[in-house]
This record gives sequence, structure tokens and C-alpha cells, in this order.
Amino acid sequence: EKTEPGEHRITPWQEMAPDIVQLMELNDATFKLLVGIIFVIAAMGIANTMNTVIFERFREFGTIAAIGTTPAEIVTMVSLETLFLGVFACAAGTGAALLACSFLGVHGVDLSHFTSSNQYFTAGAVLKPSVLQADVASANVITMLTALLAGLYPAIKASRLNPVDALN
Repeated sequence: EKTEPGEHRITPWQEMAPDIVQLMELNDATFKLLVGIIFVIAAMGIANTMNTVIFERFREFGTIAAIGTTPAEIVTMVSLETLFLGVFACAAGTGAALLACSFLGVHGVDLSHFTSSNQYFTAGAVLKPSVLQADVASANVITMLTALLAGLYPAIKASRLNPVDALN
């Protein structure tokens, strides 16, 4: 506002450094892919745990089916177990992550060995994380949904047990 019109040209940084924009987009895509892989691994772990629970309690599921428990009630019971597993996993994971972030928020991660000749690290080579409540909430919601979806197959499997076969 204080200069004459046409005296200076104002250019957004995205136009001045398109390589940084591409680097940021690549970083975001890589991060999303890694998070997706982590959630797939977590889902497989939960499904494996719940399958193990069902096989260990094969006779118990046969017994409760024999005394009249409906398949929907068995699915609900196994789904609740999966839900509790997800709640404890969220609590433990959130607690560990908050402890790690609070420690690293004070001490940081020194990347000077990797960034000394990189022209884009002008703000410093020590990274310090910050925690956003929205990220914590969304990660916990996604974890709970992943747990419930991963536990659905073992729950349906348990509800379809033949009581006679399970008791033998």
C-alpha cells in the first residue's frame, strides 16, 4: 500500500518455489500411504487376535449357542470385546504418543547431519512436534472404526458355529 502501483511485483511463494510445493505434496502423499499401511497392519492384528480368542473359546461359544443365545447376540458380544480392545489400544497409544511428543517437544529431533547442505532447511535443523487435538481425535476414531471392522469377520464366524460341532 505504501509503494507506487507497478513499482513492485508480489508473487506467492508457491509460484516462486514450485519445487517446494511438489516436495510438500510428495511428503503428504507418502505420509498418507504410510498411515494407511499402519491401519491395515493394525486391522490384521486385531482380526488375528479376535480369531485366536474365538478358537480358544470354541467350546464356550458352542455352549452359549446351545443354550439359546442368538447369532446376533454372539456377534454383539464379540464386537463388544473388539470395542474394548480398541478402547484400550487407543488409550495406550494416545498416552505413549503424548509422552513421546512432550519429550520431543522439549528436546527436539536434531537433523543437522542430514540437512547441513539442504537449502530448504533455513528455519533450523531441530524438529519439535506439536499435538493437535483434532489429529488425536481423528486417529482415535479411525482406530476404533478399524477395530470394529476388523472384529466383524471373527464375530460373524463365531455366530455361525454349529453347537454340536463346537462341543465335540
